[in-house]
Amino acid sequence: MDTRLTSIEKNTGKNTTTLSQMNDKFNSLSARVIDAEKDIVDVKSRVTQLEATSHGTGNLFDEIKTKTDKLASDIEHLQRERTDFENRQENMKEKIDNLEEDKCMLNDKLIDMQCRSMKYNLIFSGIEEHRDEDCEDKLR
Repeated sequence: MDTRLTSIEKNTGKNTTTLSQMNDKFNSLSARVIDAEKDIVDVKSRVTQLEATSHGTGNLFDEIKTKTDKLASDIEHLQRERTDFENRQENMKEKIDNLEEDKCMLNDKLIDMQCRSMKYNLIFSGIEEHRDEDCEDKLR
């Protein structure tokens, strides 16, 4: 029986050592699992923040695209208006040129009519005149 007890005590010592080693490994593994769980929680938190940021960025891009499209439409409208104004300006310029030509022509006609009117309204006094005399021949 002593042998048996000694054998049991030896086996118990080995088992205790093995159990102690297993307990240490289990504690180490538990600590690693706890660290991994903390890391997973951190990663989930970061993913949530990134999703929120991504959603905000997407909204910002949508807003910028809408504004850009509106500005492009406004620019197109302004370019059409500018073209219309340029065409109208060109037409006005042509009309002004025509009016200036008409003014010059009318001014020349007026001067001609004034000269003709003055020609027939000349009265000479103190010049002797003979009956059969031709005044135009004398003046030449």
